[in-house]
Amino acid sequence: MSLFDKLTGTTRPADGVAPRPAEEVRTALLGLDRPDVPYVIRNGAAGSADLVAEWRTADPACRPSSSGRS
Repeated sequence: MSLFDKLTGTTRPADGVAPRPAEEVRTALLGLDRPDVPYVIRNGAAGSADLVAEWRTADPACRPSSSGRS
């Protein structure tokens, strides 16, 4: 692990771990987008990105409690 990796939180796979095809990873990440999670994962092609992940700050059900209790 390089110093830059340590600063950015990058971790590398163990030796011998094969990379997954990009489309498989994309499908898996898009599959995380559900109505019961506090984020949205969507296609980012319109904004020159592969994928975009956004926190649902406007949805009151997804905001943390102001009292600090769940």
